[in-house]
Amino acid sequence: MRALTLLMVLLLAGCSATPVVAYRPVPVWLIPPAPELPKIPSADLACLSDDTYFALAKRDREQDAYARQLRTLLEAR
Repeated sequence: MRALTLLMVLLLAGCSATPVVAYRPVPVWLIPPAPELPKIPSADLACLSDDTYFALAKRDREQDAYARQLRTLLEAR
């Protein structure tokens, strides 16, 4: 009987109300500035095939878009 009571107490403790999570915007001074990326001259990219160049350009565009989305979320009020 004692074990059953202990089991019931443990089960009820596990079913307690979950805490409310409140999300707040990050203060502007905590958001790091965007890094200044180095420029790559076109002569340095001339040795790449067209497929590799377009893949590199696509990767850079997607990474930039992702960073902009994250910054927008951080700056949302």
